[in-house]
Amino acid sequence: MDCEVCGSPIFGKGVKVLIDGARLLVCGRCASRATTVKAPSKRESLTPPAPKVPRARPQPQTRRGPSAPKFPVGGELADNYGQVVRKAREAMHLSQEDLCRRIAEKVSVLQKIESERLVPDDSLVRKLEQALKIQLMQLPSKEPPAEEEFSRPMDLTLGDVAIMQKRRGEGEDTRERRS
Repeated sequence: MDCEVCGSPIFGKGVKVLIDGARLLVCGRCASRATTVKAPSKRESLTPPAPKVPRARPQPQTRRGPSAPKFPVGGELADNYGQVVRKAREAMHLSQEDLCRRIAEKVSVLQKIESERLVPDDSLVRKLEQALKIQLMQLPSKEPPAEEEFSRPMDLTLGDVAIMQKRRGEGEDTRERRS
């Protein structure tokens, strides 16, 4: 019998281990690096598992404080979100450490948000809005972004190039004939 991890022959009894959820039969060297699995005793294997009793679901608690801010559906983050967060934090006379304790985030995350090197996810935006009493989400602008007249680059095929060369060549021939 061979080890199912390293492939070396197993002398004597192998060791049953659990590696990434798979039960494997391995040699002693590989067993030292894995979680060993106990074989169920005869008593445990004969007794059926206890039936699961459904638990009563806890009733959802209603909020008593101010309601969570309503986000515009399809909203987008403000362009200058870093400045908004920093100004609101400074207006409330909070240090970065104090605000981070309130929203349960690291100071480095807040520093990156204030310098706009990190775009916060929705849950972090909600935390910041609630803690600082600001609104970072805005309705998307109705106007489409200004585009140039030719927004798509012209895709040329070899056939298009050949036709252009042919036309250019015809134009040169006619100019030569006129001279």
